[in-house]
Amino acid sequence: MIAKRDRKTKIVAFSLWKYAVAATVILALSIFYVGFSANNRQEYATTFGEVKEVILPDGSIATLNSLSTLSFDVDTW
Repeated sequence: MIAKRDRKTKIVAFSLWKYAVAATVILALSIFYVGFSANNRQEYATTFGEVKEVILPDGSIATLNSLSTLSFDVDTW
């Protein structure tokens, strides 16, 4: 009777350990992805009453009016 109980405890502990490792790996990969994907982001913003013209990587011009924002990833443009 004691042997069955110990085996069940070991199986449950091993299963929980696998889930903890999987969750840690997923968390680490998501932090890595978010940290490095945001580095090449270009952002422009205007304040109240301001107008700004921005030359985009393809040579086109974007005009931002009052309280506008524009952001894009330089690598995937």
